[in-house]
Amino acid sequence: MNDPLLNLRESDLSTFAWLGIPIELLVRAGVERVTDREARDKYGITCSGDMSGVAFPYVDPRDRHRKTARVRRDNPEIEAGRATRKYISAFGDRRHLYFPPGSADLLADPTIPIILVEAEKSSLALTAFAQRAGRKYLPIAMGGCWGWRGRIGKQDGADGKRVDETGPLPDLAVCRNRDVVVMLDSNADTKSQVRAARFALARELEHMGARVRIATLPALDGVNGPDDLMAVSGDEAVRDVLELAQPATELTVAEVEAAILEILAAKPNFSAEQMRRALDAVSDVSDHIQREMLEGRIAAAAGGVVPKNTVVREVSARRQEREARQQDFCRRNREAELRAVLVDAARLVDQLEAFFADRAHLSHGSALVLSYFALNTWTFKLFDTVPYLLLESAVPGCGKSTVICLLDTIACRSRKASSLSEAVMFRLIDAEGPTLLIDEAETIDGRSERAEGLRAIAHEGYKQGGQVPRCEGEDHGVRWFDVYCPKTFAAIGGLTGALLDRCIVIHMEKAPKSSVRKSTRHRALLRDGRDLVTRLEAYAIQSPDALRRLYEAEPDCGYWPSITDREAELWGPLLIHARLAGPDAEAKLLAVVAKFTAEKAEIKSADSKIAQAIALLDAVSKHPDTSFTPGDLLSTLAQSEAWGKTLAEAKGRDNDSVRINQAAKVGYFLRNFRLQGKKNSIGKIAYDRQAAIACLSAHVPQNPPNSPQAPPQNAREMQLAGNNSSLEGTEVTEGFAFPLPQPDSTNHELSGDHGVNVWSSASNESGALLRDEDTCAGKDGLVEGEI
Repeated sequence: MNDPLLNLRESDLSTFAWLGIPIELLVRAGVERVTDREARDKYGITCSGDMSGVAFPYVDPRDRHRKTARVRRDNPEIEAGRATRKYISAFGDRRHLYFPPGSADLLADPTIPIILVEAEKSSLALTAFAQRAGRKYLPIAMGGCWGWRGRIGKQDGADGKRVDETGPLPDLAVCRNRDVVVMLDSNADTKSQVRAARFALARELEHMGARVRIATLPALDGVNGPDDLMAVSGDEAVRDVLELAQPATELTVAEVEAAILEILAAKPNFSAEQMRRALDAVSDVSDHIQREMLEGRIAAAAGGVVPKNTVVREVSARRQEREARQQDFCRRNREAELRAVLVDAARLVDQLEAFFADRAHLSHGSALVLSYFALNTWTFKLFDTVPYLLLESAVPGCGKSTVICLLDTIACRSRKASSLSEAVMFRLIDAEGPTLLIDEAETIDGRSERAEGLRAIAHEGYKQGGQVPRCEGEDHGVRWFDVYCPKTFAAIGGLTGALLDRCIVIHMEKAPKSSVRKSTRHRALLRDGRDLVTRLEAYAIQSPDALRRLYEAEPDCGYWPSITDREAELWGPLLIHARLAGPDAEAKLLAVVAKFTAEKAEIKSADSKIAQAIALLDAVSKHPDTSFTPGDLLSTLAQSEAWGKTLAEAKGRDNDSVRINQAAKVGYFLRNFRLQGKKNSIGKIAYDRQAAIACLSAHVPQNPPNSPQAPPQNAREMQLAGNNSSLEGTEVTEGFAFPLPQPDSTNHELSGDHGVNVWSSASNESGALLRDEDTCAGKDGLVEGEI
């Protein structure tokens, strides 16, 4: 690049020297004098008129690559006695901020304040001042009081055509979370347009998290910008202006006062723009009483043209918009920070498991289940279902509330409560989508109207899109409330029925007296969980794409075809997280799934309806004939605990009528399974024994004989998950089935066809077993149902 000093006149150098800008800084900044032809050829300026003048290249602060330039013209046009178009850039160039030499190092230190000025000369003069004073400032020029806004892209207009989108320049983002001094020219207090620009700039910077101060230049002869003040009054004057800079919020009332005076001066012909400036300014007043007083003064100044209720409404809308923008900025800023956090999913799960295991007395595998449950609370909206968690114990004092506190520390948007009304529950879920942690949940299993309302919400809220309708407002309009969210219930004695079916169950016992665990005091949990929460937040930001790809690529039969029906809905999301974490994590969780599924099957078998179905299956299996009536099973059922009390409640005039009523109870129970019966020779309804065994078998819990194994991740799945683990040595392993309890323990062998394997024995007793391949291929299998 040619030495730009060769093109500068002596008068140019004298002017820069008068402003305190040394020659070395001009060389580094690339400032040069251009002729009209050079301005057009080198900088792409195409305007009419003489374009000769001094060029200020606008460069990227990181690599000093030129983005655009502005030429300060020697001979601008004169209109109405004033010079116009003094500064010109190439047509079509997007606006940028002017960064002086050395900006890269200053930007790297977030503690160095930024000074925003209008002109390039002011930026260079303040850069030289900082060097002379031994201070660190980053003076950035905007190219005018509104130079921080411009064309930033294209968007669809009202007529569908592409139009320019204007807004704050992307370069302004360097001010995020920094100390910023706004130092506009000395006419900022006297010209309404400049004052409005300063006010709008301060608001925008505050939305970015900047700590904004306003530096006001004194109104002296010959002083326009800070470069002039330095030339006229010296470095000490500039130092004083910077030290006297006031927080932007303290100047807000003055902005309102000035706006009111403008309206009064223009009354009755004040403009809508003047009213908007007044409303914008008063919306920034933080003191509630002072804001109300100013609202009244604005309405009075408008003389009834704009009623006070309109002023109040407009101010309120502006405050809400400002808060929303600040929240959005904080969210985006937090996301940017979290994307820089390194997260290893497998290591995160290990840390979560240790967090629970070190602080609560838990059975084998429970800490791992809690880890994946907590992890899933941060991403549950990616999945069609969300598992509930049930913490149960036989007696108080087994640590359920402790686990609730641990989850409250690290779960996403956790809300802990021991008593919730139906109205609070559905409104809270709809508003926040929280992780509900409900302690002392025994009452939810009751028969009260409140319990039934809470259960209805819980039954609906484990599936994506789950909603409940409720009336609200004076007109009792129907509104649908979203109730989908993770929920944890802690209950002595556990839960039953459909709510139990939607839960992963962790049974808890009293800790031995010799047990030593880490502190679960609130302060200790906040301290120990702080880093975990940060990593969970980072995981929630970084992992959704990979989780979504894995979830959407899952085959119809699932990655784990032997985990079916409700258990697949509950464990599926957690296993997707484990699959993303890697084969070892997946295999470890699958082993725990087998244990917990078996334990839950035992718990469900104790449920009265399921227990009756099991006893009925046993009675039908022991019946010697190919068909049976309900009365044929009474003697066997009467000996079972599940049916004993029910049959004993049957009343009648004599033994025959009692027996008829008992048979009716069994018949009504069988009717729920929609078995097809036919009248026999004596007019009673009889059922086919084999069909009844097959149907009942499909409705009772089935326990896995051993731990499931994860199918290997093929190359496509690894690509979807971003898993780079080697495939060497990977073998295809079968899933696990859930065989039914065998009616008899002797002489069993497999037989049958049509996708159903029948257990046969010398007594011809049989059950049913679904083959894994039938489940995957969708062949005709057993009837699925729910008691």
